Amino acid sequence: MANLFRLNVGSGMGWIDGWVNCDLYPGPHVDEVFDCQGKWPFPDNSVQDITSSHMLEHLSDPKAFFREAWRVLIPNGAVALRVPYGGHRAAWYDLEHKRPWFAESFAFVQPGYAKSVGNPQHDGWEWPFAVDCCDYRLGFRVAPYFRRRWLRALFLPWVSCVPDWCEELYVYLSALKTPDAVDTWCRSHSPNLIPSRYVVLRHHLEGKRPKPGDTSELIPIAELDSINGYI
Repeated sequence: MANLFRLNVGSGMGWIDGWVNCDLYPGPHVDEVFDCQGKWPFPDNSVQDITSSHMLEHLSDPKAFFREAWRVLIPNGAVALRVPYGGHRAAWYDLEHKRPWFAESFAFVQPGYAKSVGNPQHDGWEWPFAVDCCDYRLGFRVAPYFRRRWLRALFLPWVSCVPDWCEELYVYLSALKTPDAVDTWCRSHSPNLIPSRYVVLRHHLEGKRPKPGDTSELIPIAELDSINGYI
């Protein structure tokens, strides 16, 4: 596991120290310049982790991204993605965005998806991932309403009915690179289903502005009942 890369793809100005920061355009903190819809300049099975923030929605051919990510990742290598939630206006107000993304949009990478939905357009997908979890991040305007249990009980059933309440998706995947890994996954998962949960940023929940250097902490709504101060 030594000397494996950790890639920040589509880094732009959001570089990560200690990672290989990759982008289509050169910049002061960009380590590798390439089009992530083409061949990536990394060998097979040479990457441990991939992260990408607000980049996938800019791609005309997102399948190319997943094919190359799968190729360079080690078995069970991790991918963490952030995209605007497809039902939020942020999915479309940037003129460079090519498509909206929903949790279900990512199901196509899972083994058996084509058969499960009966769509032959998905036949032949040979780069399988497990979608481990998709977090729906609620926006800063609605987050404070979830501080109290009775408000959570009141508002949570309506979250899916008000698209702008959810701002982002955080999606976590792992590469299934052996027949045994695919078989094991298929025995316990439905290929057209995506495990998901609602989350909030702590500083949004508390109605505070983050201070410089603060890390953004995501808290699952389902765990708030067990945290002091949110009951």
